[in-house]
Amino acid sequence: MIYLIDSLDIAGWSDAVIKSCHTWKEGIMTQSLRRAMVPDIKISFSRFKEGDLALFLPTRNPKAWAAFNVNAPHYFLSTASAETHFSTQIKNKDWILAVITKIEERQAVNNS
Repeated sequence: MIYLIDSLDIAGWSDAVIKSCHTWKEGIMTQSLRRAMVPDIKISFSRFKEGDLALFLPTRNPKAWAAFNVNAPHYFLSTASAETHFSTQIKNKDWILAVITKIEERQAVNNS
């Protein structure tokens, strides 16, 4: 019996147990946060205001992402936000889910 205990890798075993505990704790915390937040989170699709959660979809222009909305006016993700905060998502996803932090009114210009 003593021989068997000497042959165990106690350090490796304890590292595995600690890692499993951290993973389990993170999973529980994530589930708890999801349950706590779900009733309040809704994706807005009209009359946007700061603090709303919006779904942005790509347009024909690769630099422009439009907010999914009903009727006019149209809302777009700023190019600065897209390049700064969502650069990896823009390359790898077909959509972006983001909280609106600022709304600026801009006028479209006809370049023809």
